[in-house]
Amino acid sequence: MKSVLIFGKDIKIIPGDLRVKGLDGYFDPQSLTIHIEKTLKGDEKSHTLIHEMVHAVFHRISINQTSLHPDVQEIICDSIATALTENFKISF
Repeated sequence: MKSVLIFGKDIKIIPGDLRVKGLDGYFDPQSLTIHIEKTLKGDEKSHTLIHEMVHAVFHRISINQTSLHPDVQEIICDSIATALTENFKISF
């Protein structure tokens, strides 16, 4: 998979060496890209991609422009990713 479609926008997925930065992944709203640690596999990779996709959804519907605190956004992204990876076999 090289990209995902989020509300009509193509979001490129770019694997890279993110662990040196202490990250598994991140969404870049300026370039509309999801960067993901290249060594992730299985549920850990699925969880991270879903988490970052939720960030992309927040960006597309302008939730990041609201007063929703970034820590709350992280909790929501992580909770959705956990619920989906626990209940559905999703692989990327």
